[in-house]
Amino acid sequence: MLEAREFVQRINMQKNDSGFRGRILVLTYAFPPFKFPMAPTIAKQTAAISKLGYNIDVVCAHQTTCLVENDISLDDFIKENILNIYRLKNPGITSRIQNKVQNLFGYGDLMSKLQRPITKLLMAMDLHKYDAIVTFSPIHSINLAMVEIKKKKKDVFWIAHFGDPWAANPLELSRIRNYWNKMHEVKMLKDIDCLVHNSKYSLELMLKNNTTRKPIHNIFLPHMFTKELYPQRAKACNFKTTIRYLGRLFGQRTPEPIFKAFLKLFDRRKDLINRIKLEVIGEVDDAAMLKTSACLSLPKGMFEVIPGVNYVKSLELMYDADILLLIEADVRQNLFFPSKLADYMGANTPIVGVVPPGSSEEICKELGTWYAHPSDIDLISEKLEQVINYCHSQNKKNWCEENYRKQFESQFVAQNYINFINEAKESNK
Repeated sequence: MLEAREFVQRINMQKNDSGFRGRILVLTYAFPPFKFPMAPTIAKQTAAISKLGYNIDVVCAHQTTCLVENDISLDDFIKENILNIYRLKNPGITSRIQNKVQNLFGYGDLMSKLQRPITKLLMAMDLHKYDAIVTFSPIHSINLAMVEIKKKKKDVFWIAHFGDPWAANPLELSRIRNYWNKMHEVKMLKDIDCLVHNSKYSLELMLKNNTTRKPIHNIFLPHMFTKELYPQRAKACNFKTTIRYLGRLFGQRTPEPIFKAFLKLFDRRKDLINRIKLEVIGEVDDAAMLKTSACLSLPKGMFEVIPGVNYVKSLELMYDADILLLIEADVRQNLFFPSKLADYMGANTPIVGVVPPGSSEEICKELGTWYAHPSDIDLISEKLEQVINYCHSQNKKNWCEENYRKQFESQFVAQNYINFINEAKESNK
């Protein structure tokens, strides 16, 4: 790992190679090997931009910053695509004090304790070498470091990238954190040059709450999948039709509609009872989800919960499934586009979405796959029967609209990103 002085010297002395199209600096805490849902998303995006001919430098949190599990499955992929990575270490005793304050008031994230060190590091770097500085953060702390930088270096080009809404996040229940985010969101929106969201709904929410009246270049860029990370072989031939959900189940994101739908399906299709294997691969936060009457009434041996796996292994399990389940919380409107849905599309495996109105439902509709509302058990049951029939049929057509699916390929999304950056910079002149 590079020391701070060595990293700064390397950046400041490094000449921009004429063989490259440009240089981009990425600031984030959620970068591999941290086992965060955001980490693979950021790694894939930075790698895709690198493959378009850009040098990528990354500043992120060191693994010792907090006790988080590691996932090294993307290590080789990152080494092949990222030029320099600097990992900020825990600043020491002050961070422990900060942790207590943040836990008390409920507004901190991993990067809060690193705000001063990252600001100091950035001030020592020649940031004008970069075509853009991109921050990835669902919370304020990384962006606040860039607010400080923009006071001194106003002409650096800053893009704030969000996978979730920030202020007014409907899933955020802490009033203190909501107030904190709203207060700091205003500061960010005053200084950013561009705003990027992975969901058009969360983008619209942030723009709606923009009180600065400053026009902001913005774009909705979906999550992507990277073809090279999936097995380069034929798909597995499963003894039973294998239906998988990969990810965490918690709160209102429950498998109960699936359990009930299968019971209805088996009532009318006895022939399917011993031909289906249902797997949940990942954490189930509430054990009660697996003790409901519907779950316990499933045929013996049909349903299994499997511990979570590393990211690359999860892609292999998606690839080798016969059917993939997308389960979303039963809410009035879903603002989020889950990165898992892009990974599912990359596996090129039929998808059944149990989704409310919103981002995921629209994508399922455009994709041409099977979907139903979480409360409509009869329709979920019908959709499961349809996709199972598809898997059992001899003459299969494409399970989805292939041209739409390809719009989520990493190189397609990355090129749109670069086009957006170039257009925004040109209009700022």
